[in-house]
Amino acid sequence: MNLSISRKLLLGYLCMALLTVLSSVYAVISLQKLNLVAGDIANRNFATVEIAKSMMDTLLAQENAEKKYLILKDPSLEQIYWLRSSEFKTSLEKLKKLNDGHHDDKILDNLTLLSGRYGGFFFQEINLIKERRFQEAMAVSDSDSRVTIEQIALQVKEK
Repeated sequence: MNLSISRKLLLGYLCMALLTVLSSVYAVISLQKLNLVAGDIANRNFATVEIAKSMMDTLLAQENAEKKYLILKDPSLEQIYWLRSSEFKTSLEKLKKLNDGHHDDKILDNLTLLSGRYGGFFFQEINLIKERRFQEAMAVSDSDSRVTIEQIALQVKEK
């Protein structure tokens, strides 16, 4: 089959146009996928950072209420502590829902365990204060509670 120069040129330009269209379609599809992934990461990571900040604030408020309770022995401070503890658990549940199926939940499970442990130490402090064993309550606060708070803070920062 003899092709004239004009037909050869036309065929060459058609091949180049087809390759250009195919590469453009591939680029658009790739950019769309990248945009979806970037949007997902940005939205989830932003929410995770905001929840983690909230958890740190709540943890500090819990610790503050605990220390004030040890000094003042005011039952309203006990209620504030338990309210903050509930807020911490709510934030933890939000993180679990946000994280569902994306990452390993070991950190979140560990945070749940540590939060429960911290509540247990505070409950122990309350009982010791009611029994007028103030030094022992302070010792629990200064050792066990302090270590648990530090562990929680480290876990929240990792998340």
